[in-house]
Amino acid sequence: MSRTKKLLAGMTVLSALSNVGFAQDFPGFRSSNYAGVNGVFANPANAADSRFHWDFNLLSFNANVGNNNASYKLSAVNEFFKDDSLVSKLFPLNNQPANALVALAVHAPSILFNVNQKTSFAITTRVRGFGNVNDVDSRMVNTIREQDGITYPYTNGSTNNQRLAMNGWAEAGLTFGRVLQDKGKHFFKAGVTLRYLGGIGNSYAQISNLRGTVVEDAGGKGKYLTDASGILGVGAGGVDLNADNLSADDFTKLEARGIGGDLGFVYEFRPDFEKYQNADGSWKRNKTKYKLKIGVSLLDFGKIKYNTDAINTGLYDIHIPAGQAFYLNELSGKDINEYNGVLQSYPQYFTPKATASTYSVSLPTTLNIDVDYRVAKRVFINAAGFISTVKSEGKPFNALYSSSVSLTPRYESSVFDFYVPVTYNTLTKFNAGAGLRVGPLFLGSGAVLSALLDKSKQADAYVGIHVGIQHKSKKAKKTVQEPAPEPPVEVKKPVAAIAPKDTDGDGISDENDKCPTIKGTAANQGCPVGDKDNDGIPDDQDECPEVAGVALYHGCPVPDTDKDGIKDDVDKCPTVAGLAKYNGCPAPDADKDGIVDEEDKCPTIAGIAKYNGCPIPDTDGDGVNDEEDKCPTVAGAKENNGCPVIKKETIAKVEKAAKNIYFQSGKAVILATSNAQLNEVVKVLKADTTLNIAISGHTDNTGKAEANLKVSQQRADAVKAYFVKKGVAASRITATGYGDTKPVAPNTTVAGRQKNRRVELTLRNY
Repeated sequence: MSRTKKLLAGMTVLSALSNVGFAQDFPGFRSSNYAGVNGVFANPANAADSRFHWDFNLLSFNANVGNNNASYKLSAVNEFFKDDSLVSKLFPLNNQPANALVALAVHAPSILFNVNQKTSFAITTRVRGFGNVNDVDSRMVNTIREQDGITYPYTNGSTNNQRLAMNGWAEAGLTFGRVLQDKGKHFFKAGVTLRYLGGIGNSYAQISNLRGTVVEDAGGKGKYLTDASGILGVGAGGVDLNADNLSADDFTKLEARGIGGDLGFVYEFRPDFEKYQNADGSWKRNKTKYKLKIGVSLLDFGKIKYNTDAINTGLYDIHIPAGQAFYLNELSGKDINEYNGVLQSYPQYFTPKATASTYSVSLPTTLNIDVDYRVAKRVFINAAGFISTVKSEGKPFNALYSSSVSLTPRYESSVFDFYVPVTYNTLTKFNAGAGLRVGPLFLGSGAVLSALLDKSKQADAYVGIHVGIQHKSKKAKKTVQEPAPEPPVEVKKPVAAIAPKDTDGDGISDENDKCPTIKGTAANQGCPVGDKDNDGIPDDQDECPEVAGVALYHGCPVPDTDKDGIKDDVDKCPTVAGLAKYNGCPAPDADKDGIVDEEDKCPTIAGIAKYNGCPIPDTDGDGVNDEEDKCPTVAGAKENNGCPVIKKETIAKVEKAAKNIYFQSGKAVILATSNAQLNEVVKVLKADTTLNIAISGHTDNTGKAEANLKVSQQRADAVKAYFVKKGVAASRITATGYGDTKPVAPNTTVAGRQKNRRVELTLRNY
């Protein structure tokens, strides 16, 4: 296998070992409250209020693959990952652009520990590998690979910014997590991670605005590029990631430096917080306390600065004139870092541009939003969104994720978790997976169910081991009850002959009565009980002693549960806000269209607000409402968007005319032999003024694309001008030139090119 083939195969196999474009490693496990120190990588705020007193990650490994072209079934995974098979699937002969996102994450020894109930720290280490393939021209790749099945010549007119980038780096981080508020139902915590970044290596290639023709040499010398322009660049820094002899030792050579980090916040809603407090007021730290948790984190901000590898780096303007050739087999068998030497050998075709002595590679920064809802004691549903914030335009060396969203139901306990992540991302679309945690071991995949039940463009897996000590419940202290003392012997005194004085007659003698002239109670030392709010309910029986209320509500005011200003005792809908005119109930909506009857002009028929609660009108009564009807005042057919169906014989007459329109060679002047057929079209348009016509001009691929586009537009305009001159309103006519972009036959034969030089006439009535 040539080195170029090895590079392409290696790039796609690396895809097989890295994250498919999700902004999440360890899908499912990362959302668990028992993820321990690994949860810090998802949101640094997770360090605070952890279920663990301390947690130590021994080794964890996450690997995935994702692309937009190649799919596989789990039963045939070995066949799928064969080098030639995988490269052929990633770069298909149908010229579908190739996109892939690759990543590898190894969580090395890391530890999380609590200082106290509110403060935690974590020390983390991680090694990561990334690869990005974006909008790579499959046909050009297959030409370099010398694959059969490609028709030559072909023209490349891509405006895509094609790129291939590989990155490897190591991290060492310090995380600080802190509880900000833990009173009552509302709980907040935050965290920050600062990381030292060691760049291992970066390698990239880019092609932008490439235009040119690839031709097969008649003498068998190979395929060559001619009449070409664009920008081509290759670059590298640090360890050569494309080297055939790359070893594990190379990943310890930190050739570049940088600083990065994460920032995160978490809010928890704890409606039953009292259940999770100990007798001394402290929290039960071994329990998950929330009903709803919302987390927001900004992950992987930072850059790594590399010194440019001058030998393997270059940026060039491409200029290969028509009639001259650059043979693409010059690149065959070459490593991407050897391309620079080849390009320098052809200065007449590749003009060098200035490059800086250093460059900075951005980490794959993402904004993560995470919502976790507790369905039952141990059952949760997690919804998460991951938004990539890094761009590659102008910086082809950057590492970046694809944006994604996920929904993960899970069962969670202190010793066992089970997750079923369902994810959609911009690269591989929908995938479903499964994962579990049993004690210290966790493993899973974000796409295994999709690959098992159908086909998937994503292959991924993770596995890891962590050990730690979880918090335990506080045991209530046992108290030894002292034996009850013997009751004292009652010594009866002789009854006094004279009763004590009680002026106010409240049964409390004046000598013990603090209000001897006013009746009171013994509990209040002979004084009457107060009534601060003057509602007639003594304060000792009043649950709202500062606010006047009624006896029915124990001295409190009549409540207004739905906050609509109507008290519950007269509110017929006490739990739903309403209006006084409807006795506290909402205004009725008889047709359930969301528009209340008093504002609804069609209260018994469901409608929309735009028409004051009435249905969308159908002016012409053809069963197609006016908003979807392209001909709202003329009855038509649903299959023609509410317009009358154009007769087949009329369409045939116009199509016949289009095949008999001729022009002077290379010009936009209509030959007189075309007039008879054009006049037939004019008759059709004048006979039915509801008809419009679209004129499309086309050419073959002879000459430059810009010139072809121009002449096709001019010819379409010439036909339009003819119709206008004959009395057809210009507003009924559109004229568009498409150049050589829409051939109906191969341009490789004279007959095919003749078919492609054409004008198309299309009737429509909207």
